[in-house]
Amino acid sequence: MPVATRHTVNDPYMKLINEFPLRRIKSAASHAKAAKLVLRLSNEPADRGTADYLDILIDLIVDYEKRSNQRIDTSKVSAAD
Repeated sequence: MPVATRHTVNDPYMKLINEFPLRRIKSAASHAKAAKLVLRLSNEPADRGTADYLDILIDLIVDYEKRSNQRIDTSKVSAAD
């Protein structure tokens, strides 16, 4: 049976996968980490791989927020805002 080995990864997409794997978010701690990563990536220039990663990560965050019934309070926001 082959043995898995770690290799140095130079591809930005794979570096992000190693930092925070794209899988269903199941805890508040993972959600917080994912949200922090989105903020960081949103403030940096993105190549295609990073943009693709960010798209999926945002979908996973939205899915978690829906499943955990998180809501944004918009009661003090007007259409002009």
